[in-house]
Amino acid sequence: MAAKPADESGAAPRRLETACRCCSVQCGMIATIDVDERVLKVEGDRDHPATRGYSCAKGRSIPERHHSADRLLHPRIDGKETDWETCLTDLNARLTRIRAQHGDHAIGRLLGTGGAYDTLGSAGLGRLAVALGTPQCYSVGTVDTAPLYRAAQMVAGFHNMQPHWAPELEGPSLAILLGANFCVSHGYLGVDLSDPVRKLREYRQGGGEVWTIDPRRTKTALNSDRHLALRPGSDVWLLAWLVREVLAEGADEAELAAHCAPGDVAALRDEVAPFTLERAAAQTGLEADVLSELLAAIRKAGPIAVLAGTGIAFSPHGLLCEWLRWALLVVTGSLDREDGKGMFFNATSLAKIELGSWSNPSAIDRSDPPPASRPELPGFYGEHPVAALADEIEAGNLKALIVFGSNPLIALPEPERLQKALAKLEALLVVDPFDNEIVAMATHALPSAWLLERSDVRQRPARIQFSPALVEPLGEAKPGWWIFAQIADGLGLDIFGDGLSLSERDEDACYRGMFARARVSFDELKAAGVHGLETPRLDGWFHKAVLRERGWRIAPPQLIERLTRIDDAPAEDAMLVSGRVDYATNSMAFPPAMKRHSALPPIHVSPDLAEARGLADGEMVEVATGEGEISGPVQIDSALPSGSVWIGHGWSKRNVNELIGSQGIDPLTVQPFFSAIPVRVERSN
Repeated sequence: MAAKPADESGAAPRRLETACRCCSVQCGMIATIDVDERVLKVEGDRDHPATRGYSCAKGRSIPERHHSADRLLHPRIDGKETDWETCLTDLNARLTRIRAQHGDHAIGRLLGTGGAYDTLGSAGLGRLAVALGTPQCYSVGTVDTAPLYRAAQMVAGFHNMQPHWAPELEGPSLAILLGANFCVSHGYLGVDLSDPVRKLREYRQGGGEVWTIDPRRTKTALNSDRHLALRPGSDVWLLAWLVREVLAEGADEAELAAHCAPGDVAALRDEVAPFTLERAAAQTGLEADVLSELLAAIRKAGPIAVLAGTGIAFSPHGLLCEWLRWALLVVTGSLDREDGKGMFFNATSLAKIELGSWSNPSAIDRSDPPPASRPELPGFYGEHPVAALADEIEAGNLKALIVFGSNPLIALPEPERLQKALAKLEALLVVDPFDNEIVAMATHALPSAWLLERSDVRQRPARIQFSPALVEPLGEAKPGWWIFAQIADGLGLDIFGDGLSLSERDEDACYRGMFARARVSFDELKAAGVHGLETPRLDGWFHKAVLRERGWRIAPPQLIERLTRIDDAPAEDAMLVSGRVDYATNSMAFPPAMKRHSALPPIHVSPDLAEARGLADGEMVEVATGEGEISGPVQIDSALPSGSVWIGHGWSKRNVNELIGSQGIDPLTVQPFFSAIPVRVERSN
């Protein structure tokens, strides 16, 4: 690439290594920065050992988003710009009053995806919540990934023990992708795919096989060996049938004998027995011959990878599907193998996890204390479900809320009701790099540093990397950790416990505390540069450290009972399929790609449904549930299966969450259902 010319001072732009943090994959990037600190360009780093020069539209749009008019650059009180001292003084006075009148439990926090990618900021917010001792902790985990966490806890004993798959680290095998479009999302829990098209292609060229099972013909489906377009929400019948057949022939009997209770194996075998090939074909809409070909591929492959996406997690049967995914992995002997095949558990460098004590797994029927206003919804691993957020405010239990890197008006169900509830708070503190709808509502809006203005740590399956800040924060933006430390200091709370005053603290001190028990020191990591350090992939450690004390719990009584009660689903007239797009990460959209979609996105309708309703491209259609309705122009989409409607997430003016309620929620996951739900589709008047 030709070098940028020097400016009038004679200084050439700097080219600096960094990592994108627009999504969880965090690809290696090169940022070109002018002498005046203006970010000119961000492109893929061809020398990065993990991501090899790949970048997507989100990453390449960093310069425009960094300098966009949407940046929140100054603190605000009730919508009016002010300075930090005034804003923090007023905020601390309000929080102090709330604590005195209602107690620390009246102050809550909501962590969003944008905040979760801020390493020190998210840690600082967590420490603040712990210091307050408040149970009012919320995150978008209970609208996104809850079935995955719950199934892991029930089967493996630990909710954060997620099976990982990295095609570049595997030998040839079989990968089954369930409701996952990694070529757009780049990953989900347990999967990070930078340059997904190339990695899937190289995996297949090396002898691996990829089957995508998804109602929609997605970009990932087009880059797979096979695509099975099943009916929305029918995955549970497919998975139960697969487990049934593998238990009958092809199971890893040594794994079952050594690491599963005989009674559990028998219970699982009994409960999947009614899920015959004929039943699976009838429910999924797939031909029996096609299903048999999938089963044959599983038996031939031996250890396999089975990956889930939001198409599974958002559905009413999401938890059953996740449990059966685990069961299929266990009975095929595909987890934590010493030969490195199948799926593994990432040991990480931030803790010597394989040396920990694993004698106290969570009980299968673990139930945390519920929010007072919704006693039917248990807590979720130290958090309240976000479905109860509006209820807790309306009941007077929550008086102040700290929102970090989230726009709940786009991310959560019943946005109109939630907006009214949030307006009742005595203090709504929003910490965010960007102006948006929730910032406009804030009593206190505090500008946090965005990704090139702060440092972060990223752990990959076989590498850990540190990305330093490259430019000074724009305006008066501050690092997230500093903001939460200031709030804690004003409230007289010690959130670090290391004796350093706030004036003595810098980010290095924060990281050194974080790395106190890590496999590598922070100073070693920082000295290694942005490409980071290789970390061990400890295949087989989970069997040695955990399963030697107790085995896989493949027959949780609550899920066995739930599977027993499952009825064959009637054919619905129309089913909603929710999804993501390549120019946004949840509620965070990115400029260049958005320009190609300057109008609100259309509502995608399958050809048969459009014909039945007499709809043509561009005509207005209304989609409704018992919770609400949204309308928009039709786009007839041949990639959808019959009787399907597809609507993307992340739009405030065509908000799919208008269709989603906060009642009737699965009590084991406390997550609302966003996909595979029946809808009414009618021409708009």
